[in-house]
Amino acid sequence: KPPTRKDYIFLFYMLLRSQQQDWKNELSLSRYEILKDCKMVINKESYSRLGDSLKRWKMVGLEFQGKFYDGKTYQTINFGIVDAWNVHKKTKRLSIRLSPEWLLRIKHSNFFKMIDFYGIRELRSLLAIRLYEILLKSFQGRDIWETDALKLAQKIPLAEKYASHIVFKIRRTLKQIEKYTSLNVSLTVRRPKRNKAILVFQKHPDKTEQVPKEANMSDTQTKDYRTLLNLVPERCRYKKTIQDAIVSSLCQYGHERVRRNILYTNSQIRDRKKYRAYLDKSLKNDWGLAYTEGLEDEQEDIQKKRANVKSAQQQEALEALEAKKVQEKFAALADSQKASLTNDFLASIKDNRFLMRFYRKEGLENRTLKKLFEGYLADTMLSDNDLKHPLEINLADRELSATVHLGICQ
Repeated sequence: KPPTRKDYIFLFYMLLRSQQQDWKNELSLSRYEILKDCKMVINKESYSRLGDSLKRWKMVGLEFQGKFYDGKTYQTINFGIVDAWNVHKKTKRLSIRLSPEWLLRIKHSNFFKMIDFYGIRELRSLLAIRLYEILLKSFQGRDIWETDALKLAQKIPLAEKYASHIVFKIRRTLKQIEKYTSLNVSLTVRRPKRNKAILVFQKHPDKTEQVPKEANMSDTQTKDYRTLLNLVPERCRYKKTIQDAIVSSLCQYGHERVRRNILYTNSQIRDRKKYRAYLDKSLKNDWGLAYTEGLEDEQEDIQKKRANVKSAQQQEALEALEAKKVQEKFAALADSQKASLTNDFLASIKDNRFLMRFYRKEGLENRTLKKLFEGYLADTMLSDNDLKHPLEINLADRELSATVHLGICQ
C-alpha cells in the first residue's frame, strides 16, 4: 500500500525525534508517546496502524539518478527509509533503525529545518502535506515561485487533468496550510490560454511576526505582543480579531492583565469558535485575576503539604534511627539482661487483658506488642546523646523503619 497522511505524520515525527537526538538513526520510542504526540486516538487499532505504517516505510526505496555530485561525477544512489524495526516483548517499546544514507541527505538539506511538525499533524489531507512540502522546498532562497498548474499536479500527484480543477483544489488546500501552519502564502493565477494556468505563489513574513498595521506600539510593547500571541492556541492565533483584541488590551491594561486573561481563557475554552468572544469578555472584566489568585493559593497549599511531608519524613527517619540504636544496644546485652527487660515489660502490661491476649497468641512477634516493646526499650536504654542530631538524618534512612527487627530471646 502507498503511504497515506498518517504515514507521513509518523515519518515526520521519527525525523523530529532523530533531529532532537543529534540525528541518531537508532531510536527507542514508546508507542503511546508516538500516538499522543501525533494526535492519534489511543486504542488497539491505532497501535496496529502504527505497525502497518512502519511496514510500509520499510518497503519504500528511493533511487536518485545523477542527482548527487561526489566531486567527480553525478552518482546514482539507492537507499531505503526504515532499515529495521521491532517491538520489545516485555516493555512494548519500539526500536527503529532509520537508513543512515537517507538521514544524511535530510540532515544536510535545509528542507527539514523549515518543517513545522506541529502544524503538519493538524493538516487534514495528504494533498495538504504534500503541497506544504513542495512549497517549503520551492521557497528556499526566494519569496516568489511560479509553476504550471499541470506540472504541479504531476508533481503532487493529482488525478485532475484540467487546469481549472487543479486551481480550485490548490486554493482550497492553501487555506488549510495557512490555517494550521506558520507558512503565509498568497496565490495569483495567470491564464495565458485555454486549459493552461500559471500559479504564482508569494511567501509573506511569518504570521506570528506580524503586528497589526494600525497598532502604534513601542518596541517593548511589540515584543510583549509577540510573547502574548504565542500563548494563544495555534488554531486561534492568526485571527485578526484576536490579534486586535490583544493589541488594544495591551495598550490599555498592560502586559500582566492580558497574560493572565489569555491563560484563563485557555483553561476554560476548548471550542475555538467561542475563543474570541470569551477572551474579549475576560480582558474587559479581568476574570483572570481571581484565576491567578486561586493558582497562587493552590501553590501555597502545595508548599504547605510539601513542608508537612518533609516533617513527617524527618519524624519517620528519627524513629528509624531510634529503632536501630535500640537494636544495637539490645543485641549487645547478655541473655540474662535481655530476659530481665522482657519480663519487666510483660509485668507492665499484665493488667491489660487485650495486650495479654495478643501475647498468648503470638508472643512479642505481635505487631502491636513489638512496637510497644521497642518504645519501652527506647525509654529504658537510650539517652539524649544517642539522638543528638535528629535533623541531620538522611531522609533515605527512613526505609530502616521497615527493616529493623529486635533479636528477642523467647
